[in-house]
Amino acid sequence: YEARDENYVMTLYHYEKSLYYHTLMKNKRDMTTAYYNTGLQYQRLQKFQKAKENFEEGLRVADSLDITDRLIDGKYYLATLYVEQGNINGANTRIKSANTSLGNNSKMPYKNHFFRLSKAFEKNKKYNSAFKNMEIYTILSDSLFQENGTLKIAEIETKYQTEKKEKELAQQRESIKEQQL
Repeated sequence: YEARDENYVMTLYHYEKSLYYHTLMKNKRDMTTAYYNTGLQYQRLQKFQKAKENFEEGLRVADSLDITDRLIDGKYYLATLYVEQGNINGANTRIKSANTSLGNNSKMPYKNHFFRLSKAFEKNKKYNSAFKNMEIYTILSDSLFQENGTLKIAEIETKYQTEKKEKELAQQRESIKEQQL
């Protein structure tokens, strides 16, 4: 564990440094990212109060800018932290709030949050919630896989059709050359 914790401490140092510079530059969008990443490192080091403070500060900054995607991220991060601490009611409140903010928009950008929530619920023996979140994660992952597969098929089809046309054109040019001779 020492090597792992040492890496987290080093990573934490760099995120805090990043937060410092984004604050100096008044780059609030990137400040939210730095707050969330710093919070994640504190969470990994089991320093839950510091993690919570960073997540909440990131949420405050995101809220001041009305950055919906960053607000949703922060709510999911806090939900996962609450689950790890056994505060299931607090977690459910944050999950509902994130889902309300999400509205009818795609959950795809947030799929990794569902994986983390699933693992946190499982760790706290909340298997029904763990299953539901893993199910959402799996559906989103499958959708992404299908989408990528469809794009790949379309790409291959386009390449095939292009090569076919080029071959036909080459044959037509050859035919025209023969007729001119």
